Order: sequence, then structure tokens, then C-alpha cells
Amino acid sequence: MSRSHKLALLAWLLLAGSTVLLAVMPVDRSLLMFYPQTALQQPWWQALSGHLLHLGNRHLAANLLALLLLLALAWRRGQLPQAWPVLLLSMLGVDLGLWLEGRVGWYVGLSGALHGLFAWLLLVRLPGAARPHLAHWLWLAGAAKVLLDVYQPQHHWLAIPVVPQAHVFGFACGSLLALASYRRRHASSDTPASNNKPV
Repeated sequence: MSRSHKLALLAWLLLAGSTVLLAVMPVDRSLLMFYPQTALQQPWWQALSGHLLHLGNRHLAANLLALLLLLALAWRRGQLPQAWPVLLLSMLGVDLGLWLEGRVGWYVGLSGALHGLFAWLLLVRLPGAARPHLAHWLWLAGAAKVLLDVYQPQHHWLAIPVVPQAHVFGFACGSLLALASYRRRHASSDTPASNNKPV
């Protein structure tokens, strides 16, 4: 295992451990929740800590299971180190979207950022990857699902309040990060090689 993969694995373990620790510690949750409408007046750490809080054990277990499945896919594709900043940026993308929208009073949970990681994994394909069109169709299905949840909210199977806008913002952020990665990769591949002719 390369050094970058070891560091990424450590970072993921710290993230999961912190999430579980916040669930069992007797802490004042109001100090760690993210408040989009007053985000500029709140402590900066709430922009990250809010994503680590959950509304009960079932909410926590569902998000950790989804995280595990996405990390298993990233590990199999050798993209574990790249997936870490994608999740963090998706968290910030969710925060920014909710702040700009200004309709949500508070937000907790990892699902918005997980939608970002999911979208990124679908769109960022490895060279020579099999069935790339399947991933694109899955991305379209995911985009349709998160948009449908906004305009036709459904009763959540965990019986918790859901913020579907967070899923949209996370999904959009992950998609934009994948597009940026695609453009950067192709820009570097189109750069002509230096001509090392002897003088």
C-alpha cells in the first residue's frame, strides 16, 4: 500500500471515528449543528461538525453504511486518496448551497456530502474502464432522484426530517469536481511533449 493510500485510510478512519464519537459523547449538539441562515455569525467549525452529527443511531448507521460502500468502490478503483478531498469539498458545497438558499434553519448529517462523493465516483472514470455509459446512466438516474425529492418530497424511511436541497447541492458539487478533474486530465494529455532534440 502506498503512503498516500495509508494517509487516506487514516483520514477516513478518523472521520468515521469522530462521527461515532459525537454520537455517544454527552455533548451540547446545538454547538455543533450547522445553521445556514446565520452561518457567518456562527463558529467556523460548525461548517464541518454539522455533517458529523446525526439524528439517532439509525440515521448514523445508514450514513456510515453508505460511506463504507462508496469507500469500497474508491478503494477498488485506487481512488481512495482522491475521494477524501471530494467529500470535504462536498460538505462545503452543501454548506454554501444551504447558506445561499437561506431557507433551512439547521442541518446535520453526512448524506448531502455522500451524494457528492457518489456523483464524483460515477463520473470520474479510470482510463480503459469498462462500461462507462452505465455510470453515466446511473448519474442521470441519481440526478433525477435528488431533483424529484425536492419537488415531490417523500416520507423518509428513517422517519427523520430530510433536507433534500442538501442532496442536490452535494450531488452538484461532486459532479462539478468530476468535470474539473476531467478537463484537467484532458488538458494535460493534449499538451504537446517537449522536443528534446540535440543542439
